[in-house]
Amino acid sequence: MRSPIVITMMLIVLHGCAPSADEGQPTSHAADEALHDEHEEDDDHDGHDDHDEHDEHDDHDDHDEGRVELTAEQVKAAGIRTAAAELGQIESVLTLSATVAASLDAQAHINPRVGGLVRTIHAHLGQFVSAGDPLCEIDSVDLGRAVSAFLGARATVETSEDILSRERELLTRNLELAREIFDRERDLADREITTLSARYAAEQAFQDAQLRLDSRVLEIEARLARERIELAAAHRELDILGLEATELAEIVATGDEPHAPFGTYVIRAPRDGVIVGRDATDNEFVDPETTLFDLQDLSRVWVLASVYEQNLVSTRIGAAASVHLDAFPDVEFRGEVSFIDYQIEPETRAASVRIELDNGPIDDWEEEWPIRPGMFGVVEITTDVIDATVVIPESALVHEDEGDFVFVTHDPGVFERRAVRVGAVGHERVQIEGGIEPGDVIVTSGAFALKSVSRAGELGGGHSH
Repeated sequence: MRSPIVITMMLIVLHGCAPSADEGQPTSHAADEALHDEHEEDDDHDGHDDHDEHDEHDDHDDHDEGRVELTAEQVKAAGIRTAAAELGQIESVLTLSATVAASLDAQAHINPRVGGLVRTIHAHLGQFVSAGDPLCEIDSVDLGRAVSAFLGARATVETSEDILSRERELLTRNLELAREIFDRERDLADREITTLSARYAAEQAFQDAQLRLDSRVLEIEARLARERIELAAAHRELDILGLEATELAEIVATGDEPHAPFGTYVIRAPRDGVIVGRDATDNEFVDPETTLFDLQDLSRVWVLASVYEQNLVSTRIGAAASVHLDAFPDVEFRGEVSFIDYQIEPETRAASVRIELDNGPIDDWEEEWPIRPGMFGVVEITTDVIDATVVIPESALVHEDEGDFVFVTHDPGVFERRAVRVGAVGHERVQIEGGIEPGDVIVTSGAFALKSVSRAGELGGGHSH
């Protein structure tokens, strides 16, 4: 007796390859009837012979169990591919759900530093701006007062500097004149042409002139030092309020004009990025608590996942991670763990883990910065690397209630089911701890079709077309 699988394959071949009935050859249906008659003839034998045939049939079934034979056409139709089991490494991975977030290190919430009225808006939602680009202009009474205080302090310092220069020049001339008189009177007294009292009077006048010069210069310099401190404070206040040096220079240059821009200043982008939020409106009054623009640099993004506390011990800073996003299912993004949160969330009993990714262009989508905050995906974090004696693709493995197995082939079209013992699994590769050896050729694609033939004795619903 032939095994059921072999008989079935014969029927498949007969059905797909037999000549037509017009040529006088039996059809597949006729072959089925002939096979049925053959079974009936076997049933007509005496009980002893039937028992012997039954034992012979069981022995053959045991020998062929799990063995499948296919033609080259059937192998191609089932999409069967093979590869040799090999030495390799298995990366144990922790698979986690993840979301994309903007990098907190590369974003800016832009608020005015002083209250005022929005006059002009230069930047709009979705626009890319560079550091220093104008975003909007604001008219501010408070800024105008601060500018006026700066200009007043600057004028006071300039006046005091001028007074000091003039006073020093005048008192120095007086000192030089008193020195000349003293030198002359001293010379005359030495030659006994004048009296000693005249010499002493000239000397006293010279000393008084020196004292007046020193005391007056010190007085003016002390006042000037205080005024310079006040000017520096006024200048610093303008810096804090966001007035640029070029804008201040323009104000100083036009300070005497009636319409000098005392209270107008430009809010500029502090860094490169995209305007992802804008609340500024023309002619709206704003204060330092108003967020006018949200700016994000999307050249790098964060991928955030949550690791349960029982898995934290296997997670390391610097561990390799692969990210698959729902938006780009065929693209793998590679990064590494850059941060593990120090706090466990009480509701989830998990800690946040961060992977940073470069947000460069991808083939699937030519838009700039394709990874967008808010996207969902899966991250696989490598927790260990195992040196394995036998490594096969995960697609080669077939799971059943009684265990795992693969299909091994030694001859073309002949496949044998082989039970295996599975070890570590990671990145679509499986460690095999028993059942096959390195070099064994296994089915890596189409194993499910072989399983169907092995179990039901048929391929493609019982017919090969």
